[in-house]
Amino acid sequence: MEKYEKSKYEREKLKLKPIELLKSFIEDFDLKQKDLSIYFGSQSIVSEVLNNKRSISIEAAKKLGKRFSVSPLLFLDI
Repeated sequence: MEKYEKSKYEREKLKLKPIELLKSFIEDFDLKQKDLSIYFGSQSIVSEVLNNKRSISIEAAKKLGKRFSVSPLLFLDI
């Protein structure tokens, strides 16, 4: 049953747009905006991304993918 729940959870995540996915991980892992600055370079960039004023860069997507153990492509709007 646990395997099924994890699989269902992962499928639901795949349906999200990159920013929605990031927000979902922030909530799931109880992170703060400042916690993400190491992946984006600064808190202001994190803020711009979360407010849809900037897209997630390829470099940040790679770091986020590694951090959350998912494909970096999920964080790119391609």
